[in-house]
Order: sequence, then C-alpha cells, then structure tokens
Amino acid sequence: MALLLEVSLPDQTGPERLIEALKEEFDGEVSFHENFPPNIMPPAVILMSGDPFLAPGTNGMTEERLDIPVAFNITAKHLITEQMRRNCLKIRKATGLVGGVWQRASGPVLPSEDTNSPTRLIVNTVTFKHPPELILEQGEETP
Repeated sequence: MALLLEVSLPDQTGPERLIEALKEEFDGEVSFHENFPPNIMPPAVILMSGDPFLAPGTNGMTEERLDIPVAFNITAKHLITEQMRRNCLKIRKATGLVGGVWQRASGPVLPSEDTNSPTRLIVNTVTFKHPPELILEQGEETP
C-alpha cells in the first residue's frame, strides 16, 4: 500500500513575502524600491535579483538568490556604522521570518562611477530554496 502525501504550496514565494516583511520591518524609515532606481536617495532599500539568480539546489529544489542593497549617506550626522548594522540586521530578521537565509552583507561600495557621490551601498545577499513548481506559473510543467 502506497502512502500519498499532498503538499500544499503557499500562495506566494519567499521573495514575494519578503517584500511585505521588509516594508513592515522598516516601517517608513527608508524608501523602498522593488527595482533599482535611476537616482538613489538614501536612506533606501532596494530589492533586486542576485547573480546567479536561480541555481540548482539540493533534493530537486531551486535556489533563488536576491541582492538587497541598502543605501546610506556618508555625510549624515549620525553614526554611519550603527545605521549600516541596524539596517542589515533588519533585513536578516525579515528574511528569516519568511523562510529565507541571510548570507552576508558586503562592505560599502559606490552605486555609480561618481567618486564624489556621498551615497554608498551595502549589499545584503539572501537566498530561498523552493520546489520549481512554486516558481512556475500555473499550467506550466517542469522540464
């Protein structure tokens, strides 16, 4: 006698739930962008695909990687290191709440080639593992 288990998949993927969790965690403290904006006005949190974006995971799962840059201004009057740490830890907390894994936060980098810009980015890397069926639209099949 074979035992069949029916697995219920959530309505949204981890990255979709992460958007809401980040908005709730930052609660209006920063501007939030779901795409990289042409001009970044710190403080800001940006959600973008990582590299590699999708990769094979273990046990038939697909690993989805996201990069979440946090923009800050180095001429701000408050302690920059504390703000960077606090914002990265908020991203880590929100990621964990929706089933993702926070991997790391980079050191500060320039968002463009303009070396006179006071804006810097710290890029947080997070990953989610899910079955390919969760990523595909309804009606499509896994190749």
